[in-house]
Amino acid sequence: CGQVSVQLQSPENGDVTWFFGDGESEVENYNPLHVYDQMGEYTIALIVSDASTCNGSDTSYVTVSIPTIISEPQASLSFDEFDPCVLPQVISFSAEATNASSLLWLGSSGQSSDGEEFDYDIQQAGTHEVWLEVSNDICDTVLQLSATIAVYNPIEAELLYTLLEESVCQGAEVYLTAQGVGFDSIIWEDSEGTIQTSMDFQKHYEPGIYEISATLNSNHCDDVTLTISTEIVGEEPYIDFKFPNVFSPQDDGTNDKLYLSADLISDITSFSLVIFNRWGQKVYETDDVSFRWDGKFNGEVLEEGTYTYISKFNHPCVEEVIVKTGNITIVR
Repeated sequence: CGQVSVQLQSPENGDVTWFFGDGESEVENYNPLHVYDQMGEYTIALIVSDASTCNGSDTSYVTVSIPTIISEPQASLSFDEFDPCVLPQVISFSAEATNASSLLWLGSSGQSSDGEEFDYDIQQAGTHEVWLEVSNDICDTVLQLSATIAVYNPIEAELLYTLLEESVCQGAEVYLTAQGVGFDSIIWEDSEGTIQTSMDFQKHYEPGIYEISATLNSNHCDDVTLTISTEIVGEEPYIDFKFPNVFSPQDDGTNDKLYLSADLISDITSFSLVIFNRWGQKVYETDDVSFRWDGKFNGEVLEEGTYTYISKFNHPCVEEVIVKTGNITIVR
């Protein structure tokens, strides 16, 4: 297999030169071992020279016949062009081999086959190895070849929309994220021109209709853009104080105190209240929005009658100071 060796011998006297008939020669070796790698007949010449005799030199010839030489197996493998962003898919491999008794294919997923062609079925993304084993039974030799291919998940995703707890003011907070496979980064952009590059999106919107798009980027496959439309529904925040028109501070446990009832009382940032009698005298003043007035002035119970109030306060949803005025009646 591959080569044939011929052992040669000559008398061990004089100077020897061998010509092996294949273009090779050798000197000073009485018993050379010559290797032939091609079949055919070769005429070997031996020249023996001895300066101490009258003959000077002598030449002897012998012809050797080299039988058929079986070469080592040779092979190459190739595979068809494929799209690395398609799943599942089958990739076709093929081999060209000489001096081969058998060809065995093996894929990293466990698939195997024999012959010159191999259809490798890929179901999952990742790096896949395919090995080809080329055997020559006569020479008992094995040639191994391999190929590495990478297949990626194409982008498959959906946008998940959440309307976060509405703020005390008009509008709402919108939260978006993408759920799926195949993307490495996201570029968000809304119809107002806001751009975010985080893996999720969050923004406060006033009432209206908005479009938000997410461009999902892949390091290997085509980008995908998803768009949603959202409508934020809202009304101007209701901010109002409700003073009782009448209260009776008699310490009987019924309507004894004047106090403020407000739907959004906890969000008020500043507050003041001043109450006057009919002569314009200030009889009560506070900056505590949780006040409870017992109808007294300087420790004395005020007389029945109508009193006027002025209240001022600030709210985060309204830029200017809000002013409320009205009348309150004390009865006994």
